[in-house]
Amino acid sequence: RVTEVNNFWDGLKLQIGRASSTYINFMLGEFSEKGWWYYYPLALLVKTPIPVLIATALSCWRFGWREAQLLTAPATLFFLACHSSGQMGPRYILPIYPFLAVFAARLAAQPWVRTVVGRVVVGLLIAWQVATSLRIFPGYPMFYNEIVALTYGSADRGYKILMDFDIGVNVAAIRNHIKERKVGQIMMVAYNWSSRRPYVVHADARAILSEEDQRDPRLVLEAGRIVAIVQPLAFAWRGAMKPEDRLDWLEERKPDAVLAHTMFAYDLTGHENEIAKLLTYR
Repeated sequence: RVTEVNNFWDGLKLQIGRASSTYINFMLGEFSEKGWWYYYPLALLVKTPIPVLIATALSCWRFGWREAQLLTAPATLFFLACHSSGQMGPRYILPIYPFLAVFAARLAAQPWVRTVVGRVVVGLLIAWQVATSLRIFPGYPMFYNEIVALTYGSADRGYKILMDFDIGVNVAAIRNHIKERKVGQIMMVAYNWSSRRPYVVHADARAILSEEDQRDPRLVLEAGRIVAIVQPLAFAWRGAMKPEDRLDWLEERKPDAVLAHTMFAYDLTGHENEIAKLLTYR
């Protein structure tokens, strides 16, 4: 419909306008207000599932005029994004992914796919993609592919490369962690944009639980068990902090759990010095 097309273009113009605003951009430990032209190529490389990248590359066989027409719109958007100053994760290039999916689907029409080897390749790619989606669920904003896992030892460390700043807090994941580990106290660790240092909220873990769980007499929490829940920005933006404010000492520790691929949980029970350090950021 014409109305739906107009809405699409209105939304696209709005996003382009926002992308042209001034931001403090982050990539590979560096900061910039102007950004980098290769930010979105890197984002596309590490934030797109590997099976999709492979299928797209294989679909380039017999690339012609019809295929070029299909990719004109996403290629234009991608070019504009690469020269924008708003680089806050892959959000501004998300409209290219439907086109990318359609183009990757051309793989099924390739002559060699009808062979036994071709069917095996396509089957493996589909299975890989399904497994990838199930692995990251429900923390899709923090998805990074196997390239990051091979580089840093874990895909959960992708924040070292780039990240979306509006990750938010998965309350359900925190509640489940509290109940499973019988956590009595929670320290929420985030990044304070105004002071450019970590910010910590120390609270009774029971207050975070739902009213139903709070009334459950079977749920017994250990008052002395204290866990720090750290948002990735508190680690990623170390370059914007004073050396004495950086949480390198905590980042070097292996987290006890990664909650919904968006938060790191550290059990600090008995580590009084570490607890005292974090409490200075309240």
